[in-house]
Amino acid sequence: MNTTAMADRLCPKEASTYIGLSVRTLARYRAEGLGPKYLRVGRSIQYVRTAIDEWLLSQEQIPVRENA
Repeated sequence: MNTTAMADRLCPKEASTYIGLSVRTLARYRAEGLGPKYLRVGRSIQYVRTAIDEWLLSQEQIPVRENA
């Protein structure tokens, strides 16, 4: 991760808005190890935007065949 990416950090509230999930859901994902990678700096939680983007892309699903 380069320093430019590190400069683009988001707090949980900003990250939840960016992803479209609630802050509470992000907290649950952190506890369960399901969400995007994050940084813990002291007691502060921060997300790097590129890590969020990578996680979002990893969630991509192949659509189920539609009924004809």
